Amino acid sequence: MLNIRTVTEVLKDQKPAYLVIGGSGKGKTTFAGTFPGKKCWIELGEDGLSSVRGEDVVSPEIKTFQDFQSFLENIGEYHKKLKFDTLVIDTINGMQQMFFRDIIAKDKNPNFEDWNKWTSQLVTTLNFLKTCAKQGKFELVWIGHEKNFGEVNSDGERMSNHFKVDVNSANTTKVHAMAEIVMRMVTRDVPLTNEEGKLIMDKNTGKGKIGKEYIGILSKSQDSEVKLRTTLKSLKETKEEFYLTNPTFDHFQAIRKLETQEAKTGKAYPIESIEKLALKIRTQRLKKEGK
Repeated sequence: MLNIRTVTEVLKDQKPAYLVIGGSGKGKTTFAGTFPGKKCWIELGEDGLSSVRGEDVVSPEIKTFQDFQSFLENIGEYHKKLKFDTLVIDTINGMQQMFFRDIIAKDKNPNFEDWNKWTSQLVTTLNFLKTCAKQGKFELVWIGHEKNFGEVNSDGERMSNHFKVDVNSANTTKVHAMAEIVMRMVTRDVPLTNEEGKLIMDKNTGKGKIGKEYIGILSKSQDSEVKLRTTLKSLKETKEEFYLTNPTFDHFQAIRKLETQEAKTGKAYPIESIEKLALKIRTQRLKKEGK
């Protein structure tokens, strides 16, 4: 008889790959910046590092396809030398464009075989990075822009939860399937308050100031191509999707911890427990890191 394991057991000895999708300024980089330890940030045609600063972030200079290829060929040495705990690819859209430019540079009239190579190159590379993350035991985050289709709101965001990463159509489903956790980032307006919970007023308008908060959308709908592979009963009971406010790495650690507790006790934990436990985990981690 087959041994059936929970997701927590399956992922116990390996790091899940995170695919974070969204438009510009929606918090993708901010979310990736919450991951633990030193982060190796691979910028591929983006300027994500402008919103992530600190001594715990290193970024090898990659300007050409050859630079990126050299990094991949020597990733083990980079990991050993830089001692990073998290690898961030910013973005996989930029990675695919880099592959495209390399093909065009070699032949301005690429043939069918060249296009097949371009199509498969992204998936092959992402699979390679997953293998490296498993062997090196580091976290892996892929940042990606989302495809724009369907109705949009005033901020230019799609109103539907049906969304996909903006890569070659032949790769879209494959890329989503390769990530254990896929999350869409959006923003919403919130009134700004002080430590006492009172509205912060704008002296010019006399109205309360409005700020932005990041929202991470996770869905179980197969049609939306978005998922959170989990055994947590409270999440199974949600209709289609649920939201994390200002999501962090600690939220997902909390989900996995609650899965383990639920498996032992048989007790279903409400979604609110994720937020409380995430805060506790973050406090303990920062204390341990001396921050």
